[in-house]
Amino acid sequence: KFEQYNYESANLQFYGQIMPPEYNLSNIRVKSIILHALNDPLSPQQDVHLLMKKLVNSPIIFQTIKSEKFNHIDYIVARNAKELVYDPLIKILTRIHGILCKIV
Repeated sequence: KFEQYNYESANLQFYGQIMPPEYNLSNIRVKSIILHALNDPLSPQQDVHLLMKKLVNSPIIFQTIKSEKFNHIDYIVARNAKELVYDPLIKILTRIHGILCKIV
């Protein structure tokens, strides 16, 4: 779920309801790039597909990270993140925008 900040006992005061409201993802109208790691316990594959279904007005480019061991924290700390994530992302952005991007 993508929902607004949970003030817990103060939700009623802020939102007029007990639970924080969900963001309406159909309002997103920009192209989205979703990179997904198969071994990511924080973003299971079924959640990623649910997110894609909710982005009804957003053209989506979906790519799976090509490593069985890669997970959520590896986007930041993996030694091979450049090859597995950032180089492919630059290729996607270059294809979309027709410009050359390079990670130094």
